[in-house]
Amino acid sequence: ASDVYKRQVVYHDENDGVAQLSVSIAGNTVDSWSLDASISGGQQPEEFNRFTREIATGWTISNGDEIRIDGLQGNWDHANVDYIEFVGGGPDGDVNPPIVLDFSKGGVIIDEPGYYILDRNSVLTDYGLFEVSENDVTIDFRGFTLEGEGGFDNHFYVTADHVTLKNGRISGDFDVLAISGDVLVTDMRLEFSAYFQMGGGCRVQNSVIRWPIELGGCVLQANRIEGAIELDHHSSQVIDNQIKGTIYAFYADNSLIARNTWTGLSAYADTAINFEGNNAQVIDNLIFSEEPRDRAIVIDGTGNILRGNIVRSHPDPSVAKWNYGIVFLQDGNYFGDNLISAEVPFELGGTTQVDLGGNHGL
Repeated sequence: ASDVYKRQVVYHDENDGVAQLSVSIAGNTVDSWSLDASISGGQQPEEFNRFTREIATGWTISNGDEIRIDGLQGNWDHANVDYIEFVGGGPDGDVNPPIVLDFSKGGVIIDEPGYYILDRNSVLTDYGLFEVSENDVTIDFRGFTLEGEGGFDNHFYVTADHVTLKNGRISGDFDVLAISGDVLVTDMRLEFSAYFQMGGGCRVQNSVIRWPIELGGCVLQANRIEGAIELDHHSSQVIDNQIKGTIYAFYADNSLIARNTWTGLSAYADTAINFEGNNAQVIDNLIFSEEPRDRAIVIDGTGNILRGNIVRSHPDPSVAKWNYGIVFLQDGNYFGDNLISAEVPFELGGTTQVDLGGNHGL
């Protein structure tokens, strides 16, 4: 029907070229963009290289209007579009009026699609459960906080697809906070006493996270993180974050750790990146700690590329350097253009690596 709609294009951005997409409505171009996210792996459409772009918010569509998506192949990137979604009916593009979440009587289970909001700070108490089990759900915290109280027996689960959590804070006592599926967490403060478990292709961006994270094939981008990050699945991505802690990677083949900045390590950690896996990329990271520890980067695997990383010691020359910069434990990795300030910048330990040039030790 003729109305004002919000539109979203869901597409795949592969790493084997830069394709172009454009969208027109009734002959008018409303958006165009390049598919140049430069993510790791994914020369075919995959869950982890799927993106959502909101286009032409508030644009009126009339009966009979043609909506056209044009794609231009770039090298081997074929401009793959998954689907286009219409969220509409109403001046703000909402399908229905927002549903206010009420925690006054205990836990909440969301089992119907819709747009949900908090209208006040809320509390989840002993053995409380907050679960999203239905697809197509948005939860807008609108700046409010969901606080866990009464011990560590509260649980927060998202087990559905096309779910968004945004604009608020989750804090306090939780036994677990777990999200899995096509889930976007954006502009949140996550400050709770539980492991944050991410799986199934979810994405967390533009948020503050103050607790350890388990990352299984998901994306962490442009966050401020204080705590350990554990990569326990292939094709995980940690990019553009500020980190105080350690990345531990186990079986993390084809992952990407890129453009992150370390401001320090956890209290008892002695390594910034401890990576176990193959065919991953560790590129353009800045690792700085006011208290340099033992080893900045440890690589236990083959086929990994380390490029453009900088390991800095404290600017005060009286403060000890890192003992080791990059440490290799297996043959067959590639390293180039790394600038390392450490007593031993590159520790090969009898292994054979491919030096791409441009490496410097200070």
